[in-house]
Amino acid sequence: MDFLNSYQGERSGDIPVPDLLSKMSTKQKAQIEKEVDAFHENARRIIDEKIFDVFDIPEDIRMLVTDFVQVRLLLDRPTALERVIREPDERELLDYARELRDELDGFVGDDTHHGISITYSPDLIECIIDVIDTDTLVSLDSAKVRPGNVTSSRILSELSKSLREQVSQWIYVQRGLRLFDGPRIHLYKQSRLIDWTRTQAMNDAGDILGEVLTEL
Repeated sequence: MDFLNSYQGERSGDIPVPDLLSKMSTKQKAQIEKEVDAFHENARRIIDEKIFDVFDIPEDIRMLVTDFVQVRLLLDRPTALERVIREPDERELLDYARELRDELDGFVGDDTHHGISITYSPDLIECIIDVIDTDTLVSLDSAKVRPGNVTSSRILSELSKSLREQVSQWIYVQRGLRLFDGPRIHLYKQSRLIDWTRTQAMNDAGDILGEVLTEL
C-alpha cells in the first residue's frame, strides 16, 4: 500500500502533515509503510475471525478459505506475486508446524505423536519431524522455529543449489527434498510463503503418510 505517496494535503491541527512526511528519511517512510500494512493485515484478520464466528464456520473450512484468499488467489495477480513468494515469518512457520503435527497425529494411534522443529534461512527451510512414542501431545512453541546459524545457513544454501535444476537456457526448477532416517523425517523446501501455509501442511502430511505406507 503506497500510503505516504498517495496522501493528499490535509492539515492536522496547525501542523502541515505533508511537510512532516517530506522531512522523513527513506528508512522512516519505509517503517511507516510497514506499520500501516501490518495494521491493515491485523484488522482484516480480526474481521475475518468475527465473520467465521458469526456463521459458526468449522476450523478446517476457515483454514482453507484463509489460505486461498491470502495466498492462492494472489497467484492470478502479478502485482501481488511478491506477497506469495516472500519468505514466511516465524508465526506462519509455527502455524505450518502445528498443522503438520496435528495432521500426522490424527493418522496414528494415541500412543504415538510427532515433534516438529523448523530451521529457516533465505535460501531453504528445513522441517524435522520426529516420531515419538508417547501418549501425550508434543508441545510446539516459538522456540521450535528458529533461524539457522552461520553453519546451518551455509549448509542449507549449498543444499538449495544442489536442488536447483536447469531445464532450459532461462528456466530453472527448484525441487524439494524428503529424507527418511528411522523415526526422523527431514523435509526441505524453498523459503516461499506458498510452500509453508497450513493448507500445504495438510498436503505434505498426506505425501509423507503415502510414502510411509508404500514402504510397508
